[in-house]
Amino acid sequence: MLPPGYAVTYSTLARLVGTSPRAVGAWMRANKWLIVVPCHRVVASRGLGGFSRGVEFKKRLLELEAGKRGLRVIRSVEEFWKVLELEGRAVEG
Repeated sequence: MLPPGYAVTYSTLARLVGTSPRAVGAWMRANKWLIVVPCHRVVASRGLGGFSRGVEFKKRLLELEAGKRGLRVIRSVEEFWKVLELEGRAVEG
């Protein structure tokens, strides 16, 4: 799971799982457990993108999680794995 303070773009997540950014968006819209499955950490390449509770709510969640450090947006598959490794969350497989 992506740690608080980070977000990943729809397109990067799509490349990670082998699908399209639109499919990722559909999965995010279908999420019924908004905080347990932190879909607010998935953002558009140019902005926040949508959120079932509203974009302002998404923005506030991301700001709270990022704190003073600021939100870090992951824009590549390589960067995604590097962040998980650095944060000690890489999945053994």
